[in-house]
Amino acid sequence: MPRIRTPIDRPVRTPITKKALDAFGHMLILEWQCTCVKPPPERYWESKTCAACEEWWQIHRALSRELRARPCEFPCVIEPTDDDDRRDPLTRNAKERRRALMAALQADKAHWQKVTAAIEAIPQNDPAHDPA
Repeated sequence: MPRIRTPIDRPVRTPITKKALDAFGHMLILEWQCTCVKPPPERYWESKTCAACEEWWQIHRALSRELRARPCEFPCVIEPTDDDDRRDPLTRNAKERRRALMAALQADKAHWQKVTAAIEAIPQNDPAHDPA
């Protein structure tokens, strides 16, 4: 009789290095520097990315290599939300990576203070600005 095997759902192992923390901290700062204006949904092709977003994607590529993410795991870090993503392991892994990087960054007090100071120094034109 054939056996039905249940795949093992192993947690993602994120190799957190100093270089990965530096890249992730810089990405957090760039999220707050974003000045992109999204066009209406019916004209989505007219979207333009700002300089902060361009740099964010360059650093994301370096972070992806540093975390040894597979090419199919793109983007390699995603902002965690309350969405139910049990069926999509790639999305779940990207969210777990971001949580692990955020925890490691907050554990490194000196680096965390540098990132938060840089974010607080960014002038905000819109008081409702939130990168999330």
